[in-house]
Formats: sequence, C-alpha cells, structure tokens
Amino acid sequence: MKFIKFIQDINEAPGMYLVNKVEDVDLIILGYLSAQIDDLEYESIKAVLNTFNDFVNKYYETNEDYQWARLIRFNCSTDLITREMFAKLFSEFIQTKNFI
Repeated sequence: MKFIKFIQDINEAPGMYLVNKVEDVDLIILGYLSAQIDDLEYESIKAVLNTFNDFVNKYYETNEDYQWARLIRFNCSTDLITREMFAKLFSEFIQTKNFI
C-alpha cells in the first residue's frame, strides 16, 4: 500500500518532510487523505487509520476512544518524543497487522 510506504518514509526522514512532532504527521495524513480521488483507496486508508487508532488506544490502555495523535501527545513530554513514539507505534502496528 502506497500510504504505508509514505508514512514509513516520513518516519525514516522526518526532516525531509518538515515533521517535528506527532501533530505534523497528523496534518500530513489529513492532506494525503484529502488528496485521494479514488473512493476505494480513500476507504482503505480510513480503515488502516481506524485500526491504528484502536491499536494506540489499546497500547495506552484507555477506556475511551481517543484520537491517536492526541493520545501520543498526552503521554509524551516533548515534540521529539511524540515523533519518535509515533514512529515506534506505527512500526509495531504494521508488523502486527502484516502490512509488510
């Protein structure tokens, strides 16, 4: 899936995409999603994001359904740590869900 490869590229070279914190990743994903012309691709990306959101909620053991970027921000102390935590969680997510 091109979307997952794109996120992996961001995680490998965040400076190239001007990503300093988890909110930057969230905005890039929103832009990527908005640019989708194909409804099937849009729906498959939304499904991946919903599953990732569930994964992050489970990781942080929440009783509510919080948005993944907010959960990461709440549980990390600096912008750098939020970016690193997103990269870690997304990497674990794609490995457990066999997207690779």
